[in-house]
Amino acid sequence: MGDSRKYCDWLEQARQDLEAARILHENRGPTNLAAFHAQQTVEKAYKAYLLYCTGRLQEGHSLAYLNKLCAKHNGDFAVFRPDSIKLNRYYTKTRYPSDFPLQVSEEQVEKFMHTAEKILQKVETKILEC
Repeated sequence: MGDSRKYCDWLEQARQDLEAARILHENRGPTNLAAFHAQQTVEKAYKAYLLYCTGRLQEGHSLAYLNKLCAKHNGDFAVFRPDSIKLNRYYTKTRYPSDFPLQVSEEQVEKFMHTAEKILQKVETKILEC
């Protein structure tokens, strides 16, 4: 985990990951890295929300689990569970060589970025002062 325990810092990192995904996508960069940054946007947004709610930084990278924890604090997050499960695959499989590389299409990246943006916006509305 990073050094910061401030939820606003985690939100800013999430925003930067979304921007990185956009830059990669707009410049026809590697789709696997754009998908990774979309996944990171969601992970950091969820962690920001959980830190805001609990005062404790949540360990782990499973978006499904982080989403479940967020939904315990606010049921609105449950609607993002299916998308969180889909995006979860792109944490490791997009970053390391593999015998069976994960192919990511431009259309998938667009969907992932849209999902990441919706989740980040939801967190930002719940944490108004950032």
